[in-house]
Amino acid sequence: MAPALHDTTMPEDARCHLSCIFLGRRGSLNYESVRNLNIAHRKIMKTNKTIHSHGNAAASFRLTRQAFSSVRLLGCGGLLLLALLPGPPTPATQALEAYTFETLAANTFIAGLDGWQDQPGQGQAVVALDASGNGTKVVRHFKAVVFDQSAFLTRTNDVSFDFVSFSGTETNAIIQFEASGEYVAMFALGCDLNGDGVLSAAAGELGPAFGAFDRKFRIQEANLGIAYEGDFNEGGGDGNSGNDWYRIQLRLDFTAAGGEGTGTLAAMNLSDGHTFFETSSTLRNRPLGLSRLHPDAGPVKWNAMWLQLLSNGNSVPSADNLVPNLNSICLTEIVQVGTNVVLRWRGGVGPYQVQRRANLYAGNWENVGAITTLMTATAAIAGDNGFFRIVQP
Repeated sequence: MAPALHDTTMPEDARCHLSCIFLGRRGSLNYESVRNLNIAHRKIMKTNKTIHSHGNAAASFRLTRQAFSSVRLLGCGGLLLLALLPGPPTPATQALEAYTFETLAANTFIAGLDGWQDQPGQGQAVVALDASGNGTKVVRHFKAVVFDQSAFLTRTNDVSFDFVSFSGTETNAIIQFEASGEYVAMFALGCDLNGDGVLSAAAGELGPAFGAFDRKFRIQEANLGIAYEGDFNEGGGDGNSGNDWYRIQLRLDFTAAGGEGTGTLAAMNLSDGHTFFETSSTLRNRPLGLSRLHPDAGPVKWNAMWLQLLSNGNSVPSADNLVPNLNSICLTEIVQVGTNVVLRWRGGVGPYQVQRRANLYAGNWENVGAITTLMTATAAIAGDNGFFRIVQP
């Protein structure tokens, strides 16, 4: 399927990330002064000796006493460059941070490929070429008998694909994937507590699921709880059919309903060439049932992706382009090269634009360089102070 597109109705603060880079005069700096930095009016919350910076830009940084190397002090003449880094540096990668099936062998059962596992005793799925003829690979339910069983697939994070984690306090988190509307294609995230490679609803490991179910859109509470459905053509989606491909989003507020969380489903019909999302009136602000999760399997611990695929007669569903955390962007590295700094980040959906201004609280943000589809950019060091952010125009 086509690369993911951003919903142009998304608030700006949900599509940008303040990098927390500070250029200022050289001076003394210690742990407490870093801890007390007020970054764009964000709330600094200390948990287990770790400082998390959460805000509308869906950014997350970690700074611990034990890992003070996460703070880089780069001298530049009379200037001091400070960067709060969330973890070890990662190389620049191509946007978007989505999981695709392009590197997997076609016409092969997916279980055992690139960390994917299926649930024992249930149905199976295969990697196949997309039947629409665009040449991309998808994962498809394996239709074996007249009465089919759902294929429940899990992939836990590893070095080849490790999605950006949630803080658990986001009010505008977005999970996204693409699927054909043929019978059942559902997507969810969760926490593999016991390390067996399979997300189990019975063990409280599976977060809220969403997608297509019997030619309807569906949101289902955590651990396959209560399901809420809306017709394909409700909310203005005239012409939607089970044979079409959709880009489907679950927009989550983890803090709503006293921490139970709420979610809204939005869908874009790719087969009809749409470039906008539509929401169903029956699938807005639906409960997510986060309290159903195991206490150690909440959103902040989610480390695995989950798919459910099920056929019905000749309706064989497929899925592709899994985006576990669409909004979040994390700055991973900043390096001084002469009179420039090189920024690297991960997460979000490209293209990206780096912006800078001299005052954190006032003035216009100015573009630095051209829009890029890479997750790296170079900026010249200029002036006494400089603050950078990454936006997704």
